[in-house]
Amino acid sequence: MAVLAALNVANVVNIVVIERGHWLLMAVERNPSTWFASALLAATALLAWAVGRGTVEPGSWNLVAAVLLLMSVDEVATFHEKLGGVPGVPHLGSRAWIGAGLVVSLLVGARLLPWVMSLPLRLRVAVLQSATLFLAGAVGVEWVAGAWAETHGDDRVFFAISTVEENLELLAVLLLADRLLGYAASLQAALRLEVVDPGSRPLTAPPMRPAPGDWEPRWGRSRRGA
Repeated sequence: MAVLAALNVANVVNIVVIERGHWLLMAVERNPSTWFASALLAATALLAWAVGRGTVEPGSWNLVAAVLLLMSVDEVATFHEKLGGVPGVPHLGSRAWIGAGLVVSLLVGARLLPWVMSLPLRLRVAVLQSATLFLAGAVGVEWVAGAWAETHGDDRVFFAISTVEENLELLAVLLLADRLLGYAASLQAALRLEVVDPGSRPLTAPPMRPAPGDWEPRWGRSRRGA
């Protein structure tokens, strides 16, 4: 939350002195807010995957992790903006890609909703709240920002509206990450990452010597008894 607060402060300052540049605006790409969003989505994807390893149904968790990881890459690559050119996909206002994004969201939601409704109550509520917040920003507020930009251009009001959009999306992911951490703790799920240097240890285990009283070859016993 401290990082999000700092990004918002920098964003407000940049809106005030917008004539000096746009680099700290949360509405633009390839800047600190974009990198933070991408890293946050990737970390949440890793959490979802780790939680799935501690459950009896990892498939749905793996799908959630894959979607979050794809969103993380998209934050930097911005290939969602090319979805507006897909034939047969409805447009929504001036943001042509919103229609395609809405279609994809509905398909993924239809696939995951029965599974989400089977989750424990607190986790189920958090997932539904996160999805609602994210879509409200990525579709609803994005459409409002696009409609304003059509008639007024990219002025200070446009960037203020876009700030609301970005905050809704980031808060949605933060809420999901926080709940996943709590759920992972309740499952006692642990993600262990071990880096092994092949040169630092033998590739084969040393031979085991029998402990006193364990089985020994006959020749050993006969020699002692001789």
